[in-house]
Amino acid sequence: MGYLYVSVGTQCRDATVAQTLSTAAELRRPVYRAVALRSVSVDGCLQQMTTVKWDIKDIMSQHSGYVDSLLHVSIAN
Repeated sequence: MGYLYVSVGTQCRDATVAQTLSTAAELRRPVYRAVALRSVSVDGCLQQMTTVKWDIKDIMSQHSGYVDSLLHVSIAN
């Protein structure tokens, strides 16, 4: 009788773990997206990107200001 109880308990635990992992995997992208949208000023970044000269002749050897903004956000968080 005790073995049956352990077996049923193990099955419930395994089912719960499987369901939790499946749900966590489904939530990963929406959560990352929400965090990214709250962390980065999209309007500010787009404004900085519009001021960059994208011609091959005008490419600088260093990155642009919007890259500094993105890097600052990633380091601060």
